Amino acid sequence: MWQTPPFLRFARRIYHMFPPRLRYRLIPFAGLMLQLLARRENAAALPAPSGSGVTIAGLFSSPTGIGEGARLCADALERLGLRVERLDLAPALGQDVPAMRRPPDPPLARGPIILHLNPPLFRNALALIKHRRRRRMVIGYWAWELENVPEYWRDATSGVKEIWTPSRFSAAALRRAVPVPVRVVPHPVVPRRIPANRADLGLPEDACIFLCFANLHSNLARKNPLATLQAYARAFPIRRLDVLLVIKLDGEDVAPAMAVELRSLAAACPCPVQFKTGILEQDTRDTLIVSSDVLVSLHRSEGFGLTMAEAMASGIPVIATAWSGNLDFTLPGQAALVPAALVRVNDPQGFYATDMHWAEPNIDEAASWFRRLAESPALRHEMAAASARTNLSELFQAALAHTALAIEPLPAALPSGPVTITPQLA
Repeated sequence: MWQTPPFLRFARRIYHMFPPRLRYRLIPFAGLMLQLLARRENAAALPAPSGSGVTIAGLFSSPTGIGEGARLCADALERLGLRVERLDLAPALGQDVPAMRRPPDPPLARGPIILHLNPPLFRNALALIKHRRRRRMVIGYWAWELENVPEYWRDATSGVKEIWTPSRFSAAALRRAVPVPVRVVPHPVVPRRIPANRADLGLPEDACIFLCFANLHSNLARKNPLATLQAYARAFPIRRLDVLLVIKLDGEDVAPAMAVELRSLAAACPCPVQFKTGILEQDTRDTLIVSSDVLVSLHRSEGFGLTMAEAMASGIPVIATAWSGNLDFTLPGQAALVPAALVRVNDPQGFYATDMHWAEPNIDEAASWFRRLAESPALRHEMAAASARTNLSELFQAALAHTALAIEPLPAALPSGPVTITPQLA
């Protein structure tokens, strides 16, 4: 098992101190460093490769959306009867991760590799697994949040058979940029089989709880928790204790000034706001979602919107911006969609180019949904029932039947012959 060397953790912190545009110029040097690291690590004894199947490579031990995408894909393929190797690249790529929950799988001798990483880490990961890629098909699983992808993404497709992506929105951006086939293969989200438990989470039993996730590593302006706070304050201008907004906040060290602004606005809200910080175990995170009454995502753009999909699959109503990747599954009647106007990107963290657009959700419309859902348990119940009908696992399975996945034989659970994809994923 790879362990993150101290020098690599230090280099990662230095790398993230540079502006994003300068980081991209450093990518080739980062790739060279990782190739040298891989050469050293590959000299260690590994179990002998055995048999065929699918290798899923990604950030398995990282508590991030891209790590969760790899875990969901591996679990879904195993449910279909495939032999799956989970290759955790998080420590070798310098990610700060908790301890692994399971030992590494024996490496497979052949079969496709599905690599769940965006550029620039994608190219670095290809260097790490160079010894495993010989005569094996490589599929990249990428997601992007805006209308155009960075130019350097095109170069990352060298040696890649095709790109999978979770939404039509992300696929449209990728197809304009990359020279390989792009397929929509949604994340196979399944309901969380875990009970609500407000007491252990320190949450009131008798309040209508709105939950919002905000990760500064994923860009605060894009996730837009400030809009959630504004809508909450506008919905409930007089103090009351039967409502509560919970903000799961991560990455305060990345942009401390923005985190201070967020906390200051929360302190000025008439009604209570509670912050949850730090890395949560998966079960605790799932319990937080199912213990809430409504999940709120007034994002400016999403490549997919995994947290929204997880909440809906578990029967939790969602208030969401009516734009970008989430529109594949947050359908009218199944989610509270907030209209938005497209505006020029204004990103204080400098992740995104200013010549692109994203959405500005309507705060008044969002506040109206806050009030309606807080005051009507019947509406929440009705929307929860509609949300739970979202079956992204079946859509994943249907989409998989159209891919070039080179597995023989295909599992019987996969549809055979022509498959009709649900219209929103066509």
